[in-house]
Amino acid sequence: MFGGAVVFLLLAADNMETLVKALGHDISFCFWLLIIAGFLVPFTWFGTPKDFWLIAYGATIATASAAVIIVVSIGLDAPKQKTVEHEEADFQNIALALGTIVFGLGGHPAFPTFQMDMKRQKDFKKAVIYGFVIVTLLYVPVTSAGFFVYGKTLQANVLNNLPSGGLSYAVLLLVTIHLLLAIVIVISPVIQEVEMVLHVPRGFTWKRCVSRFLVVACILFVAETVPEFNSLLSLIGGSSLTMLDFICPILFYMKLHKMKQEINGKVTPNQSLEALQASWDEQTEHIPLWKRVLNYEIMCIGVIAGVAASMSAIINIVSPDSFSMPCYVNISSAAT
Repeated sequence: MFGGAVVFLLLAADNMETLVKALGHDISFCFWLLIIAGFLVPFTWFGTPKDFWLIAYGATIATASAAVIIVVSIGLDAPKQKTVEHEEADFQNIALALGTIVFGLGGHPAFPTFQMDMKRQKDFKKAVIYGFVIVTLLYVPVTSAGFFVYGKTLQANVLNNLPSGGLSYAVLLLVTIHLLLAIVIVISPVIQEVEMVLHVPRGFTWKRCVSRFLVVACILFVAETVPEFNSLLSLIGGSSLTMLDFICPILFYMKLHKMKQEINGKVTPNQSLEALQASWDEQTEHIPLWKRVLNYEIMCIGVIAGVAASMSAIINIVSPDSFSMPCYVNISSAAT
């Protein structure tokens, strides 16, 4: 979630630089990082997601509107693309793409805090399914249109491919609004974890303000250090999010399944405590064989894909062709 907030901050700064430059003003990308981070600090002072649920609605509406306008804009620009060429897929590009896809669909770390704040927690499964369906319906048309219309000229940020004009400016504004709202949402679990470690009171106090300011400052520092968002996105998606999406959920499922069996069996508290120390085979003995095989396959795929995506992203980050100077080294030349 921390890494996701970094990428969102980089994208928002990139969009604002493009939008303001189109209006005739030139403000450095690195300055935009500072401006946006400072703007976001007060919004992080809300408690948990139940205290800022309107932000989620705003982000969803902004994203859906932007996706529709992007597809329409690409469709209008398609006749101007005389010839479309596509690059041959290689292992590194596939691994980087996998990291990006995992990042785009990797909301798992925030799910527990969302469920805790739901009025009807029993509907959590439905909420997750609906969420993934909606996200897929937004992603597929945009990525497909960009791929088939622009081919190998498609940039990491598809907004940079859109023709200049009212539609592109509207999309830039909508996507930036979504990113700003999304940052507040995705860093909520991180903030809650930090405050729990630091024993910050749950109520609104100066300690909350200071701790959350420091979290935003850390996000800003990482963004200023690695201003190349597409490589960072692949690295985060291939490393931490692969672990959180493919491996941890399965391990937790197996553990919880055993605990559920113990509760249904009406064991005593002492027996339950002893059972939790049982071997891994004993903990999974109640899970059907086909489920265990499927779970282990998913974990193996996650490990292999995560290592491949992470290594490819690291190679891409340190490559001379794609390396970007940190903003605090050269604030005018660093850019995504």
